[in-house]
Amino acid sequence: MRTHRTDGSMRMSRTKPKIARETAYIIRSAQSGIARVVGLGPLILFSSDTGDAWLLDWQDKSALCLARCGVQQQFNIIETGQGFAIEWTSDYEIVGNLMTFQDTSGNAVSIQGYPTAVILQTARRLAEDG
Repeated sequence: MRTHRTDGSMRMSRTKPKIARETAYIIRSAQSGIARVVGLGPLILFSSDTGDAWLLDWQDKSALCLARCGVQQQFNIIETGQGFAIEWTSDYEIVGNLMTFQDTSGNAVSIQGYPTAVILQTARRLAEDG
């Protein structure tokens, strides 16, 4: 069962995806310039051909940058046999092909070129499955 988050906090979930394996995979994809989108329960991971990688909570619209321009970023994800916790650093919004991220201090950046249609399609599929 998931608990609700407040900005800057960790949120625990009892689902058991392999977060470490999937984040490493999506970061490698970004570093190789391969755009991918992976749905994983309440999470979506994606990479872009520009070397960026993100982890998203499609239900809460939370985001965590995993890589930027092929360089892995520092992030805090704790995974145990009982669940996982993610220290979210941003919220996101998708409007058309524009993706906007706002961090906890209120700074916002909008990026074009991410696979927004596939991200939205993946979120719809996960919502139907779940």
